[in-house]
Amino acid sequence: MTDFTFKCPHCKQHLEADDSMSGQSVDCPACNKTLVVPTRQRQPKQHPPRPQQRPAPPSTVPQAPAKPPPAGIPVPKVIALVVVCSAVAVFVAVAAVFALTRKSESTAPTASNVPSVTRRVETSTPASTARTKAPEPTVSPEERAKDEIRRCINGLMREQDKGNIGTRYWESEILAKQFFTPTSWDILDIAVGGDFANAKVRIESSTKGGMPIRNLWTFYMSNKNGWKVSILTGD
Repeated sequence: MTDFTFKCPHCKQHLEADDSMSGQSVDCPACNKTLVVPTRQRQPKQHPPRPQQRPAPPSTVPQAPAKPPPAGIPVPKVIALVVVCSAVAVFVAVAAVFALTRKSESTAPTASNVPSVTRRVETSTPASTARTKAPEPTVSPEERAKDEIRRCINGLMREQDKGNIGTRYWESEILAKQFFTPTSWDILDIAVGGDFANAKVRIESSTKGGMPIRNLWTFYMSNKNGWKVSILTGD
């Protein structure tokens, strides 16, 4: 075992101990205080510096002389040969182009051997323009009003035939009632004047005994929100 030196943490006195006492509690002989022997700190080994290598002295062995280039074709002759080959290649290319041009000119079609093509232009009149569309018949406001009055009277007759009043065909619900039970009817004439009109209607109905009753009725119509029946009178 080797001894090593350390300081007391209390009085800073230099003390010596061996490696086997590391980590043990002892009393300082100077201050009599308890302390723990520290572990010896080992210093890393220091390697001696390597000697620097000196550069090798230049070789004194004589070098062999460089070999001369092999003998060949002289440079002026090489240049002349290249120039001759280039001229031959250019001549061959020009001759080929000239031959192709002559061949294309000989095979090109001329005006004498090209057949003439005459395009036939057919003029046709479209079907839409050939047939004149018949004008649609114009309906006058009076005829339109008569058509609406006929629809109103026919609707009311169908409702009366079913035993209903047909309120939507009357101008006022107060006047709406069931007048008859028709078996057939025929609108004879309609006269329109502005928003008012009257229609003559022949209505055939039956009594309890089954005897037909024929009567001529006048429907007075008004056009406030569509043509509707205002008053009915029997002739």
